[in-house]
Amino acid sequence: VRSCIVAEPGQVLLSLDDKQIELMLMAIDAEDGDWLEMFRTGRDLHGETARLIFGAGFTTDQRKAAKNINFAWGYGVRAGRLVQMMAREGIRVSRQEAQSYLDKFETGHSKMRARWQAVVDEAARLGYATTFWGRRRYLPELQVARTDEEFYEAAKQAYNHRIQGTAADLSKVALRVVDEFAPGTLVAAIHDERLLEVPEAKLTTEWIGGIIESVLVVTRPLIPHGELLAINASVGRSWGEMKEVKCD
Repeated sequence: VRSCIVAEPGQVLLSLDDKQIELMLMAIDAEDGDWLEMFRTGRDLHGETARLIFGAGFTTDQRKAAKNINFAWGYGVRAGRLVQMMAREGIRVSRQEAQSYLDKFETGHSKMRARWQAVVDEAARLGYATTFWGRRRYLPELQVARTDEEFYEAAKQAYNHRIQGTAADLSKVALRVVDEFAPGTLVAAIHDERLLEVPEAKLTTEWIGGIIESVLVVTRPLIPHGELLAINASVGRSWGEMKEVKCD
């Protein structure tokens, strides 16, 4: 499908994608010092999780597994679903192994676990969850759930709204800035990515870097530790053949 999105002659596609925004917001919301420092120094977050769970001599497959674990925990995924996620990467683990990975993650990130619980407890008390800026998602299921499973499903939605909802809020602000400052046509906005069609003659790293800086100047002051926000840029003739552009 991505390869069907093709730039007109004389134009190229430019993608501006928020870098690891949801994982970053998890760390910011929980004030998880380890992850915040990794984002600040540019260390390999998934590699560090692999080290935490599998030890220093982790393999390439174990790093892939760690990437799945990072996102799975944030999305409230349980062991059975994590097994399926890893299988898609060609990694076979048992349900018991998957549960042990999630347990090790929580042990190594107690602040995140505590923050997850605090978000759920507040949403259960109020009947809604909020983003960083207070945008609400009403979740009456937390107050009237008849089973533990019903409650857990609503609890996942509460935490997801806190993190993914805040990412969506930031993305909408970035979208407005891009639309205002980037010459070209906005093709699509997909989650935390903005896809533009721009004149190929304008495409320089300095020009792209200027657009990125315009976005970050607006979005960084909006959240704690906003200096950590970053945007990846990539270009291509079609959306299916994008190549990353370094603008530092």
